[in-house]
Amino acid sequence: YAGAEATGPNVIGLWQFQPGRELLDSSGRKHDLRLRGQGRVVAMGPLGGALESFPAGADNDKGQGASAKDSDDLSPAGAFTLEAWFMAKPEMDKAANVFLFDKKYINYVRETPEANWDYCLYMPRSGENRRRLSVSLGYGKDSDFITGPEITVEPGQWLHVAYTYDGAGRSRFFLNGELIGEAIIPGRGPVTPGRHDLTIGDRFGSTHTGFP
Repeated sequence: YAGAEATGPNVIGLWQFQPGRELLDSSGRKHDLRLRGQGRVVAMGPLGGALESFPAGADNDKGQGASAKDSDDLSPAGAFTLEAWFMAKPEMDKAANVFLFDKKYINYVRETPEANWDYCLYMPRSGENRRRLSVSLGYGKDSDFITGPEITVEPGQWLHVAYTYDGAGRSRFFLNGELIGEAIIPGRGPVTPGRHDLTIGDRFGSTHTGFP
């Protein structure tokens, strides 16, 4: 992205991991990243730079990936899109779940307020080199958990995934620019703003699997 597609008023954050600007927010919104755990920037991928993340768990209890400090505009007041290029490392297939974006922290039912803020986009394992694009949206008192379509995730293959929410209950999932699934939950509105940082490549908390 460049020009208005990178810095226009509709862009909340853009992280391209380019040389000399590895952790900077290219949108100009100042949502710069900090690395967590073993997370690092590497010279590879469609844009020439990428974030490499590593697994976290009981034997490596550190948050992974990278995070941007919580900010009001990271909790959209209406429609929004999450999108990313990603490539799986071979060891990713061992993980039951991996996270692309997480500002929600809890991707399961829990009644405490902090479990029902914001959003997360993640991919539970559904078979060998198979995963389901999934999202959780928090509405303050409860959340929706939308299991999206199954996709093939081959190690070494770059994929572009995107999720869009219209702010009124409609979710859509895209793979390499093609619509591959959607769901409508009547009566829903915008997500409820939370106080967690936005994490890329892992869950907000620790003791969870990172995103290779």
